[in-house]
Amino acid sequence: MDTSPQTDRAALAALLELAREPLLAVRLAEPAPAGAPLRDLLRHALRGGRIAFANAAGRRALEDFGVDRTGGGLAEAFGDDPDALLALLGSEDAVRAFDGEGGTTWLAIRVGDGSTPEARRLQTAGLLVEGIAHDYHNLLTVMLGSAELAMQQARQGDPTPHLEEIHAAARSAAALGQQLAALSYEREPELQACDIAPILNRTIGTLRRLLDPSTQLTLEVVPDTPRVTADPRQLEQALIGMLLSVRAALPVDARIRVQASEVDERQLVRLRVLGRHDAVRGVAPGGPGLELARAVAAGAGAWLDVEPVPDGAAVTMWLQPAHGGPRPLRESRAEARSQGDGELVLLVDDHDVLRNFVARFLRSHGYEVHAVTCPAEALEMPPEDRRAVSLIVSDVLMPAMSGPEFVARWREEFPGTPALFTTGAAGSRTELEHWFGDRWKLLEKPFRNDELLAALRELRDERDD
Repeated sequence: MDTSPQTDRAALAALLELAREPLLAVRLAEPAPAGAPLRDLLRHALRGGRIAFANAAGRRALEDFGVDRTGGGLAEAFGDDPDALLALLGSEDAVRAFDGEGGTTWLAIRVGDGSTPEARRLQTAGLLVEGIAHDYHNLLTVMLGSAELAMQQARQGDPTPHLEEIHAAARSAAALGQQLAALSYEREPELQACDIAPILNRTIGTLRRLLDPSTQLTLEVVPDTPRVTADPRQLEQALIGMLLSVRAALPVDARIRVQASEVDERQLVRLRVLGRHDAVRGVAPGGPGLELARAVAAGAGAWLDVEPVPDGAAVTMWLQPAHGGPRPLRESRAEARSQGDGELVLLVDDHDVLRNFVARFLRSHGYEVHAVTCPAEALEMPPEDRRAVSLIVSDVLMPAMSGPEFVARWREEFPGTPALFTTGAAGSRTELEHWFGDRWKLLEKPFRNDELLAALRELRDERDD
């Protein structure tokens, strides 16, 4: 049996050829200092490094960048900016350096951008997920609203316990749908004042399902912990990333606590994931989960401290406390007006079940409602009907013309018409801020009946001031 170095290298190349991830081996033009920072190594490689090997997936990635052969320069494929290359690779873990005589002579690179066929399929799946989440939220809104009305109107027997279970299950499913939408594509954070305790309670249930059963997970929230400034959906993802990074550093039977504390002397709120194990003498968390948490923290104006502790590891996120922001839901409910005073609402939504339910509900609270299936149908209304519209309730995502585009067209003829947008998709707030300055609100699906009434009430108050 041939065990020569040439045979070993051929076998290794054959194994790498079968790998699904795009892999490249880059030979540096001249050795770089051993132990140099990663960006310096990439800068060195871009100044003359040659692509000596690419597996099948790597060659396809090179073709996507206009390079149809190995032996080409790294800069020819990826440009000359090391930070841009690192962003393209997605993680510092995607690069490995190999030291030879005189310093680093080779880099192994795992390409992870959206140009490969595999990544394009993931992007397509993300769009599909977003569409599913959108319709999912429409149906859940009907479920929540109908369950509430049934609880109020039940007269025979006492179906309340069963209806409450339906309502609780729908709200749990709604939280899952919101997480699904948040993961469907990268989006700008939608910062707002949010209560940290319900976010932690909701996320802990997900975390327990992700962990090995031997892991002990507890939650400690100091009473009266202030609201924080964050994107609530991204904060959930950050918490999951923090916990997984701590969990990966510890043996299976670890003890992990998630702690939220009041404002400290720096006027910051502390969110900490602390993992302990009797056999550990201090380890540093890391990995993809930590990178996710760092990205979310940066988007919220927060930051992370990563530290070994005497018998484990900890990750701490320091968050800005919220000043002002939306009122607690219980305050909004108390002020929700139950009568629409006969004002005409133009309701635009392409989902038949949701549109019919919202129209029926608003009519039961004193509003007149003109419901249409698309913006084009609304714009074709007779002039006298258009002039009578006091408020617009419109979905954001619709075929042919989006809700923001429609309202902008409408306001060309009737400036300042208040608009309430509904959405089950991530990123809608950023789009609305681009289109409009004021007299609009965003209500995320699935919404409750009293949230809908409160939002319309606030729009009317702003208009009448």
